[in-house]
Amino acid sequence: MTPETRSEPEVAPAANGAPREPDFLSRARRVLAGGARPEDYLPVTPEIRLAVGHTMAGYRERGRGQELAPQVEPRQLLDELLAFHHGGRLIVFTQDAAGVVVLGVGDQIGAILAALGPTHAARLVVDTPPARK
Repeated sequence: MTPETRSEPEVAPAANGAPREPDFLSRARRVLAGGARPEDYLPVTPEIRLAVGHTMAGYRERGRGQELAPQVEPRQLLDELLAFHHGGRLIVFTQDAAGVVVLGVGDQIGAILAALGPTHAARLVVDTPPARK
């Protein structure tokens, strides 16, 4: 008999014998409940800041002095941040005033949406950021 293959490692049952929730799902619950930790946030590296600066300079040059909408730079930062860390991969993420937290990647997304989507749908974003050049 061929063993069943899984995309997630098997999770040991809890002490009471009930199936234990995968770590990525527990982390997503914690983050969405307001318990995000500093290490949960994607780091904004100097390389990301530099890329945003170059892109913004190009926008300003093409606009010939016309003021950009205030949401352009934060959106560019989000795009660069996600592309830098997860470019070309399907992800689910959330963000708050402190930054962006990727909750799951690839096969994890279905479990996150099934478990948390009904109560947190407005805070979850599913995206495939472009791969960086």
